[in-house]
Amino acid sequence: MKKIISVFIACSLIFSAFTITSYAYNQKSLEITEFISGYDKFGEGDLPVLSDKVQSYYYPSENVAPVYTAYSLLDDCQKKIYDYIVNSVPGTLSLTFNFDYNEFLSENYNEPYLSEVMYAVCRDRPEVFYFYGYQVTGGAYYSDYSSLAYINFSIKLKPTSTYTAENLSGLCSDLQNALINVPVDISNRYNFVKSVHDYLCTSAYYPDLNTSDYIGNAHDAYGALVEKRTVCEGYAEAFKLICNYYNIPAVCITGEAGGGAHMWNAVQMDNGYWYFLDITWDDQENRIYEDFFLVGLNTKDKYFTGYEFSVSHVSDDLTYLPVLSYASEKYSETEHNTAFKATYNSLAKGNKFLIRSFFDVADCDVYYNGMYIDTQGLTTSSMFTVPSGSSGELQQWSLVLLGDCTGDGECNASDYSDAVNKVLSGCDVTTAFDMAADIDCDGYLDVLDLASIQLLTSGVKTDIEIE
Repeated sequence: MKKIISVFIACSLIFSAFTITSYAYNQKSLEITEFISGYDKFGEGDLPVLSDKVQSYYYPSENVAPVYTAYSLLDDCQKKIYDYIVNSVPGTLSLTFNFDYNEFLSENYNEPYLSEVMYAVCRDRPEVFYFYGYQVTGGAYYSDYSSLAYINFSIKLKPTSTYTAENLSGLCSDLQNALINVPVDISNRYNFVKSVHDYLCTSAYYPDLNTSDYIGNAHDAYGALVEKRTVCEGYAEAFKLICNYYNIPAVCITGEAGGGAHMWNAVQMDNGYWYFLDITWDDQENRIYEDFFLVGLNTKDKYFTGYEFSVSHVSDDLTYLPVLSYASEKYSETEHNTAFKATYNSLAKGNKFLIRSFFDVADCDVYYNGMYIDTQGLTTSSMFTVPSGSSGELQQWSLVLLGDCTGDGECNASDYSDAVNKVLSGCDVTTAFDMAADIDCDGYLDVLDLASIQLLTSGVKTDIEIE
């Protein structure tokens, strides 16, 4: 097996080294708190302590959208900086973020505070593959109308790679093209994860660490998807990047395995639990293994160590992730959801309509072929875009909330009055608003639908069964 020895001995991570330059400014009595220096390296032992911010997500007792990103642990001001960085033009190496000066003082921007932001970007966004570290300066503007502070980020490229400022834009385009051309099976979430796992195993290879074939680019998604040679970081970050693109909850986990630093993945499946994957170890020269494919904490591998996964793969303190519900045993292929499916009621109909029970809209998750779809805050006739169809192309769907006949997001007397008018006029069920009045989803508007809406508006009936 091609990588067993090299993985166990030298599957090492190059942890990003973040350097902060300290500055203090005085402009017309505007004084900015000095950035505190001290982090010469930002590696495994220097992770920001975020435990006081950790948000727990327990499925399915808390009917909320999954919280799994490092971004979710940041405060509002940090999220603003994070959003600014990731929404900038790909490959941009110099960014200046402006904000209210008083907000700056109240949050006491300093090196650890900003380091949490940059680390979250690295954890969540593998498309920033070239990011190695940064220098930051701060200052203040003054005008007759407002006082503004600014932070300037100078992003450092990986020193051991071939990435340069001149070719970075083209490399970002290459990665995007490679990403959208990854062949995936979206018939359900299990098939999706399996297709990505097998694609990375067959398309990429683990380079000989003792030859010139091993290059710095092997430590990221670009190396895995474009250059097709990668180590554990690249496998894991490529998997997460693909999952991000298709809105599949996934994370990268760092720790120790095989006697050295290592990175692997966890992905949330349809039952709400998180399962582990180690694509690096599953990719061997003559065979694709599944010893580390959608396994739980107690799953023992057959061909490698014989230990439980939680023993063979020891994660670090995971302060960069929220609390996740990890499965104990291996995922069963028969557990997956298909088509549009919610915790309670939803139904996909022709012409791309998703019909949902009105009282469930704020309380449950929606999946299309195993992929989480965010429909929170939508009302009848709202449009949303998801990968659908046999080839997974992006298509627009219309949401229908049963009982929300007027599209205001409520089921009240106005909806009942609207439904009465539709029934009296002999209205055909054609639009999203007509479907919202067709409570029993039989394709006709009649007195049975009116009776159901009346029960809903009066509070006697609190749910709608969709056949």
